[in-house]
Amino acid sequence: MIALIGESACGKSEIQKELYALGYETLTLVTTRPKRENEVAGKDYVYVSVEEFVRRWEDDGLIGVAEYNGWY
Repeated sequence: MIALIGESACGKSEIQKELYALGYETLTLVTTRPKRENEVAGKDYVYVSVEEFVRRWEDDGLIGVAEYNGWY
């Protein structure tokens, strides 16, 4: 598993595209932040409420948790 972690606009998506072209598969992350205009629910992220996020975390349904700008 490769995790791409970095600040907003640092190039994570570009690296992800290159890895995908090499045959790597991607995971869809779960977030509590609102969907942005250009994003596709279920493809870019799975958008859930804070309550749903916490439930998934407590049920061991998430690999890890991070908070950024007040969103999970």
